[in-house]
This record gives sequence, structure tokens and C-alpha cells, in this order.
Amino acid sequence: MIVLLLVFGIVSAVCLGVLGFGYLAYDRATQPDRTTPGVVVRQFVEASLNERNVGRAKLFTCDGSDGPAEIRQLLADIEGKEKNFEVHVSVASEEIDAHVGGNKATVTEKLKLSVSSGGAFQEQIQQWKFDLAQHSGWRVCDAHRIG
Repeated sequence: MIVLLLVFGIVSAVCLGVLGFGYLAYDRATQPDRTTPGVVVRQFVEASLNERNVGRAKLFTCDGSDGPAEIRQLLADIEGKEKNFEVHVSVASEEIDAHVGGNKATVTEKLKLSVSSGGAFQEQIQQWKFDLAQHSGWRVCDAHRIG
């Protein structure tokens, strides 16, 4: 009887340990990385323009909004083109350049909008500037197309 209780106790402890480790691993894997301005902008662009996941995009904004107005307008333009021309537009971040000053940062980057349809491939490069602030990690506060 004592051996049975001892085995049950050990198995229970191992199971709790595995569950705890699993929870910590899951939590770490699903947390957004807000450690650097460039990483935040890349994740924000991916969530906003490729995944089109408003909830995830909000994790990277200063005020928990859907994001800066110009990014929302870019998304609306992309969705309009996709609907009108029956294509898919993907967006990639390129040439990210971050400048940090205290609790503020500015990130400039090129957004490459790519469309492929019927074997044809087109791309457009846009230059963007993102303003970020440090609020429990870096967050996007504003964005403007600059070229």
C-alpha cells in the first residue's frame, strides 16, 4: 500500500512538472517580441497587412487601436485591389533602419507589395516611417508613407 502511494505521488509530481513546463513554453512562444523597434514594426506589418489579424496587430500599437490611419488605408487599398482583380497581395518589410532616442524611436523601412496572377509578377516598393514609444516594450504609435 505504501509503495502504491509512493508511486502515485511520484507520477503526480512528474505530471504537474510536465504541465507547468508546457504552460511556460506555450506562454513564451505566443508572447509578442517587443524588444527592439525594428522587430516590432516587422511583426506589426505582418499582423496588419499579411495576416490581417486586428487582435494581434493591437498588441504592437501604443493605444491598443487597429493601428495608424495610413496603415489602415493601405490595408483597405490592398483589399480593394484583391477583390477587384482577384489577386493576392503580400507585403514584406525590407531595409529596416531604426533610430532610438530614450523612450522614442523612429523606424524607416521599405514595404514591398507583391502580386502574382496568372504567371505574371508585379511589385511596388513604398518607403514608410514608423514612430514608436516604449510602453512595456516598443509599440507603434504612428506611421506615414514617405515615398
